[in-house]
Amino acid sequence: MVNKLGFPLILMREKVEPDRVQTEFKMSQIDDIKSNASDIAAGLRRLGPNRVVALSVHVSKELIADLEEKINKLVEQLDTLDA
Repeated sequence: MVNKLGFPLILMREKVEPDRVQTEFKMSQIDDIKSNASDIAAGLRRLGPNRVVALSVHVSKELIADLEEKINKLVEQLDTLDA
């Protein structure tokens, strides 16, 4: 089977599907990035001056370490998204 231009339909389908898969992969990455950014924002609110409860030094240090990991992961995700 060929289309109006004479190209086999199977080749056209193979050419279109990888783009769709790549788009779906990027959308999944974008969802992960948004989730990660939301987690970072929530953690910063817990450390900010308008927090409701004062955190102990131990909890603050754990939260900062967790935020550093999430920020590093976010940077990696953004780097892979551009590639």
